[in-house]
Amino acid sequence: MKAVVGKQGGLLGLFNLFSGGALENLSIFALGIMPYVSASIIMQLLGMVSRQVEEMRKEGEAGRRKIEQYTRYGTLVLSAFQSFSVAMYLESLNNMDSGAAASAT
Repeated sequence: MKAVVGKQGGLLGLFNLFSGGALENLSIFALGIMPYVSASIIMQLLGMVSRQVEEMRKEGEAGRRKIEQYTRYGTLVLSAFQSFSVAMYLESLNNMDSGAAASAT
């Protein structure tokens, strides 16, 4: 796996750099905190667009707890989507490498 990430200088190499090499080692922390940050930003933007979210924000502590709960649910959805996408991308890189090796023989 290290050879595949090392060869890739584009988006995959940049993602590996920002994840502290976690993608190179395929650790569970490869996604980092990005799904939570993304879900939090989405909830803040929804507060500007949706009246329900804005009303929850004005409710005080109870509304804040509900928004945090929705943020955590959003984090789970984004994590599942991002992990599936990264796995499919890495699988396609693996298939390209094995295809190139098979055609070279």
